[in-house]
Amino acid sequence: FEKNALAEMLKYEALKNYEVYYNGYKDKNLQSFWIKTPRGKYTPDFLILKRKDNKKYQNSTKNIKNAEIEKVLILETKGIPYENDDFKAKENFVKKTFLSHNKKFQYHCFVDKENKNDFSKHRNRLLEILKNF
Repeated sequence: FEKNALAEMLKYEALKNYEVYYNGYKDKNLQSFWIKTPRGKYTPDFLILKRKDNKKYQNSTKNIKNAEIEKVLILETKGIPYENDDFKAKENFVKKTFLSHNKKFQYHCFVDKENKNDFSKHRNRLLEILKNF
């Protein structure tokens, strides 16, 4: 479901001024964003970053200040078999505790209730989230 979500999201014009990070990449070194919860580590599927003045990240220490992160959108995709008690406890921690201490962050979860791996059904909701991001 998450790979289908990535393929679908990359089609959206609304994402052109954002940086999209996918934590499901095969290289474990790229999966470095996680949140420590009372139930263990929670690694969300996607991070979408909005930088001030729509500036882009540049791999240079002198440019870091000019590309300050303004907002972070955490996106989760869940198939029904994986929406279990462990995930719900971690998600609850993110929503109630983590977000209260990290005002630049937002969190949204998309559940594949029909178990069809079709993220296009969530297109309108994601576009609305991005419009208000």
